[in-house]
Amino acid sequence: MVAAALALSGIPAAAAAPIDAGAVGPWVSIAGVYGTGRIADFTAASEPAPGVSILQPAPDGTASLCTAGWPVMSVRRDIGYLTAGHCDQDEGSPLWMYTDTHGQQRMSLLPLQNAERGADDDGRSYDAALFFLSPDQQSSGFGTDVADGVHLRGVLTVDQAQTLEPGTPICMHGSRSGITCGPLIAAGSDELLWGGAAVKGDSGAPVFVVNADGDAMAVGTLAGGPAVDQNYATYLAPVLDRLKLRAIVEQAAQ
Repeated sequence: MVAAALALSGIPAAAAAPIDAGAVGPWVSIAGVYGTGRIADFTAASEPAPGVSILQPAPDGTASLCTAGWPVMSVRRDIGYLTAGHCDQDEGSPLWMYTDTHGQQRMSLLPLQNAERGADDDGRSYDAALFFLSPDQQSSGFGTDVADGVHLRGVLTVDQAQTLEPGTPICMHGSRSGITCGPLIAAGSDELLWGGAAVKGDSGAPVFVVNADGDAMAVGTLAGGPAVDQNYATYLAPVLDRLKLRAIVEQAAQ
């Protein structure tokens, strides 16, 4: 995939939780393969959140568009979001997001960091980058829900993802395609292939499974694919471990 709103004040109901916290299936589809069928130019929001468009200016005056993905917390308790590593096309260049649907108002964001794409020494594939929120943005509010009514409860390990049966509904929240879901095709050792639609600009989108209660488990990050309706995600759990991050999840009510 070529690079092309919700709010919580602080995180009163959310916490950086261990990978094995979470929800249980059966997993369901909450959208069709092509979602609503409408491809947006971008997704704006009043605050950073999963599924929002993030843009990076290029030296030639254009800008590349990707999707803000999983909300994370560092060991220093800084809040940020993951996206795809290939979205960092001009290292050190600051990002922005639109705060209105007409694209007239912008919020500046810090540059991407820790961008990596390819295989490590162990042959594990990565396609991830990270941006942190400024102190003011962390205190003024940011979104952690995967989508309206969909709450992140935990992160599947690679081993857990590989136990998903072919045909299991896998969903994505892209900043251009919106929510799309499709059947799992294959879960390999370093990436997952599923039959959900995505387009240029959705790169970095959160990829997840969700149950009928709206409780979601993170699987990975949209990296690309061989076709519009066949896409790959690189797994989230190894990225969290590699970058020493914790996913910000919302604890289910007891």
